[in-house]
Amino acid sequence: MIETPTNLAGQHPALSALTQIAVSLGHLPAANIDISSVYPDRLFIRLHDNLGAFEAWRDALGIPADAVFYRSGASGMTLKAESRYAAATIELTAQAPGEPRRPRTGNTLRGRPYFRRSADHPQCEPNSWL
Repeated sequence: MIETPTNLAGQHPALSALTQIAVSLGHLPAANIDISSVYPDRLFIRLHDNLGAFEAWRDALGIPADAVFYRSGASGMTLKAESRYAAATIELTAQAPGEPRRPRTGNTLRGRPYFRRSADHPQCEPNSWL
């Protein structure tokens, strides 16, 4: 378990990753970015109503398309991916209204169906949410 930092220096991994992203990937679409004292080595990047922006971030961070998880429901869909960048774990999340084409099978995570885009689910083609 990671110890909760008592000062800003304890959040260095996430702050360093954010600085590197701002300098080298400053062309990416604006996003909600959070750094938590509870998870000082994580950088949370959230995008709302713009799945094209998610794809731009995913590509720039080098996250493989088949590493994207998505969940759909009555209120819309959520895309989520994680990756290491600099010294931090990046948690990239996008939420958008609407219902995408859904695979017939999937994994269950905490009682909710999460589907992984992969060769096992050919109807979930890369960029199919754009």
